[in-house]
Amino acid sequence: MKSIFSKSNFLLFLSILLFLPKKTFSVSKSDHCTLTGENSKDPFPSLVKCYKYNNEACCVSVHDDFINNYISNILTDACLRKYNEFEDLMCFACHPLENYYLNETLKEIYICKDFAKRLWNATEDEELKKSTTIFDNCGFKGDADIFEEISDGRNYIIPSKNENLSSFEDFFNIIKIPFFEEYKLILVDQDENNNCYNKSFYYIKNKILMKILFLFLFFIL
Repeated sequence: MKSIFSKSNFLLFLSILLFLPKKTFSVSKSDHCTLTGENSKDPFPSLVKCYKYNNEACCVSVHDDFINNYISNILTDACLRKYNEFEDLMCFACHPLENYYLNETLKEIYICKDFAKRLWNATEDEELKKSTTIFDNCGFKGDADIFEEISDGRNYIIPSKNENLSSFEDFFNIIKIPFFEEYKLILVDQDENNNCYNKSFYYIKNKILMKILFLFLFFIL
């Protein structure tokens, strides 16, 4: 009996994955991006801050520049690339599937607890209710507009020492996701339908990686 895992069958399977529409891997919902009102697409010119979405994005260069300035007003130059999960979350508007993780009526964005714990350097859910020291080595610029009411006149903030940043919820009530300032972050457990935002690399059909894998396996199988 011929194995179903033959070279031809395996390559056929990869081909199907490569050309499946992205909604195959997500819940049924409008594909229209919040910022552009259109479907996600390859950004041109390329994104700089939210470069992880240069294969497909829900934002364009002007949005990317705004996000870059927003983060630069919070962190020093030396720390701009130190916090991957924080940067990912600030780039939420560029995520090709951002619409799937929010409720426009309730003004809520659904964040997976696993992602929140990685960002917060936590191992347990309860730690999200406490402050984190992960940002203390860098600190925040106290003269940023968003810190005006909590900086006590200082030009710097050590996050874990500030009572207004004493939990994940409090933290992101102050530091808002760019373009979604009116939204509240809701922490949820991820289910089989990928009901919440978890990371920047968003679904299994990554065109570039799949093409590389396809060619690699074609020559070795």
